[in-house]
Amino acid sequence: MAKLLILQAPQVVFSSSRSLVSVTTALYRRPLLLNSSFTSSDSHSSSHIVPRLRSRRFSARAFDDSPASSAELEKDQPRDGASPVVRDEEYPTGEMVYEDRNAWESFVVKFRMLFAYPWQRVRKGSVLTMTLRGQISDQLKSRFTSGLSLPQISENLVKAAYDPRIAGVYLHIEPLSCGWGKVEEIRRHILDFKKSGKFIVGYINICGLKEYYLGCSCSELYAPPSAYSFLYGLTVQASFLG
Repeated sequence: MAKLLILQAPQVVFSSSRSLVSVTTALYRRPLLLNSSFTSSDSHSSSHIVPRLRSRRFSARAFDDSPASSAELEKDQPRDGASPVVRDEEYPTGEMVYEDRNAWESFVVKFRMLFAYPWQRVRKGSVLTMTLRGQISDQLKSRFTSGLSLPQISENLVKAAYDPRIAGVYLHIEPLSCGWGKVEEIRRHILDFKKSGKFIVGYINICGLKEYYLGCSCSELYAPPSAYSFLYGLTVQASFLG
């Protein structure tokens, strides 16, 4: 990113108005040097009238510079032969960090569960069931469309990890027609859910590359004896035009 610099022009201070006129005449004849000395004979002859010029060097300062002391700069710089120390918080990985709820948060959750509607109540030890099939959209689906979207799957796994009533997740994986990016995103949320210590079981009837890759992230993966699997692996093909 480009930095905007502020340049301070050299300041010239004169003692009287008569010297200003003589200096202007000298500048018109010869260029002004930074050392405030003139090489022409006119400048030597009028040295008793013109005072010595006091000039400043150009100083540049960036807006984003911080007034850090030299001791702090030396502390941040690594010593000779030592590798620079990189802190973990400087480069976030984007992974979910599971933290146990304290006593107050658990009490608030249980208190709100007492006033929930009967059809919204979930028994303790329940298992969340989700079915992944077909095309998984990026946007939230309405009530009239079947299937789950990527935000709904991610939100369900995060809520199930922190909900004390959910004991685990049952994932029914059917043939997927989405891209590898969405499969990788779902797999990342499954791995984050496993950090809570709860189980997640996968079931596959038709096993392809995407389905098998997603099922391997589960704690356990089951398939019936009549399951059909087509795992071809990776291939590389090159065409030559002669």
